[in-house]
Amino acid sequence: MCKKNVFEKNKLIFPEEIFNLMSWEWAMTILFSRAIYLQNSKKISLVPYADLLNHNPFSTSYIDSKSIPFSNSLEISMYADQSYNKFDQVFTTYGPKTNLELLILYGFSLERNPFESYEIRVGLSQNDTKFSQKKNFIEDCGKTSEITFPIFLYQYPKELYEFMAFCLLPGSDLNEEEFYLAENENLEETREIDLIKKVLSYTCKKNLLDYPIIRNEFELLNMVNNANFLSKNQKISLRQRKIEKKILTKMIEI
Repeated sequence: MCKKNVFEKNKLIFPEEIFNLMSWEWAMTILFSRAIYLQNSKKISLVPYADLLNHNPFSTSYIDSKSIPFSNSLEISMYADQSYNKFDQVFTTYGPKTNLELLILYGFSLERNPFESYEIRVGLSQNDTKFSQKKNFIEDCGKTSEITFPIFLYQYPKELYEFMAFCLLPGSDLNEEEFYLAENENLEETREIDLIKKVLSYTCKKNLLDYPIIRNEFELLNMVNNANFLSKNQKISLRQRKIEKKILTKMIEI
């Protein structure tokens, strides 16, 4: 629509050799993979050389702008999280991103990523006799009838259990004037906890079965880093698969 209504009508202003799909993809790639948010100036900027620093999820180094004395201009500074020796590599952080986010935005993944998670989508069942009432109630609370939650290797968000408790709430217990998603309630003591765990365990088991079967999978995973017959993308895929299945398995055990 934009091409037809804007570019094609103003070819002198928007020449096709510049304003085309390939140029747009290049620009978006540069923006998402290279741009840095400068907290002090509240601006998103492209900072040559600074964008070449490698990512370390445990790093607290950061890049920001600061004023130049006796000037209206700004300069970019790198604030390191520790002292570095000559020729040591200085790391920064690209933010608390999962491996899939790192892979999509930057083309790499980490074997040890503390922010790695697996997303599970939970929603109200349309077979619920109180589906309409629950849907209206949850939308009045500013939520949607389906929500995606991240689950981590050794923990899960409390909001996931709270939302599942609401989804599984029997129709006879639904009272729009009294029911709310309690923030201070100890969920471990509620009567829904066993049912929630069963449903969550079933969901994780079902997701595990969705992975295609690979012959000699464990042997491949153990030798993935040194396997010359596997491409880089295949190694990343196997490593990501291993992490996701591990998260699902741990969730079943909780």
